[in-house]
Amino acid sequence: MVRLHVKKGDDDLFLFDTPVDISVHQITRSIVDIHNGRLKIGRMAAEMENLANHGIHLPPNMVGLMDDQIAELKLKDEFAQTHTPSGGVESRKDEFFRRNGQAPLQNMAKILTVTAEEARNAVHKNLVKEGVSLTPELVKEQWMKLKGAVMIVYPMGLPLHDPLEVEMSAYSAWNLDAGYGGFRDVMDEDKTALWWAGKELKSDRQLKEYIGGNDKTRLTVKMAEKGKGGPAREPVFTEEQKKAMMAHAFRRQQELEKLEEDDDDHYLNSKWADSSALKMCFQGIKDIQIRPS
Repeated sequence: MVRLHVKKGDDDLFLFDTPVDISVHQITRSIVDIHNGRLKIGRMAAEMENLANHGIHLPPNMVGLMDDQIAELKLKDEFAQTHTPSGGVESRKDEFFRRNGQAPLQNMAKILTVTAEEARNAVHKNLVKEGVSLTPELVKEQWMKLKGAVMIVYPMGLPLHDPLEVEMSAYSAWNLDAGYGGFRDVMDEDKTALWWAGKELKSDRQLKEYIGGNDKTRLTVKMAEKGKGGPAREPVFTEEQKKAMMAHAFRRQQELEKLEEDDDDHYLNSKWADSSALKMCFQGIKDIQIRPS
C-alpha cells in the first residue's frame, strides 16, 4: 500500500493508505470524504459539548435574546417540554443565548462530552505523527457513535432547528447553510485536485503512472481547488531540520572562535619558531634533550 500524507496548504491533515493500481479519481473521492467527514466530526463534537452544558438549541426567533426581551415579545420555547434529556434537567444558562439552559444531568452530560472527545481524537491531525492512517469507513463510524450518544441522552431526538440534529440527519458535508462555521474548508469532490511533486495528478490516470509500481512508497499530496493553480511546494527542509542546522552552525562557529583564541600564541612553542634552532643545528646539538637532575 502507498501511504499518502495529505495536506491542505501547510496544514497536516491525515494519512491515507491506497493501492498503487487505483485511479486518482477514486483516491480523490476517498480523501475528500475523509476530509469533509473530519470537519463534520469537529462540528458535531463542539455542538455536543454545548448540548451537554446548556441543553437544546433555542428556536431561531429566540436566539440572542435575553430573558426580558423574550418576555416582552411574549415568545415561548415550545420544545423545552417535549425535548428533555433522560434523567432530568439541570439549569445552566448559556451566556451566548443560543441554547435554552436546560442541560442534562452530570451522568448524561458525560456521555456526550466523552463520546465527543473520543471521536475528535480518533480523527485528529496528531495521528499523522503517530503514523495512524484514516479511512472513510472509520470516519463515518465516529459519526455513528456521536449520533448514538445523542440518542441515548435525547431518545426523542432534537428539534429540527438544532444544528446537531441537522448534522445527524444525513452523513453529508453539504447539509447546512454555507455560512455555518467550518464550511469554508469543505471540499467538493468534483472541484478538488491532488498535487504531488509540483504537478497535478489527473483523475483519469492511475497512481502507478506517476510513481511506478512500487507500493512501499510514502508521498506528500496536497488538496487544492481545480483551476486555481498549484499549491506551494513542500520546502526542502522542515522547520525542525532548519533549526538543527542553524544550531550546528552556531556551535561550529563557537568552536572555531575558541580554537583561534587558543592558537594565538601557540606557534611560539613550535620548533620552527625557535630563533636559536639554526645555530643549534650547525653545532649538532639540535636533538639533545636536557633531563632534570
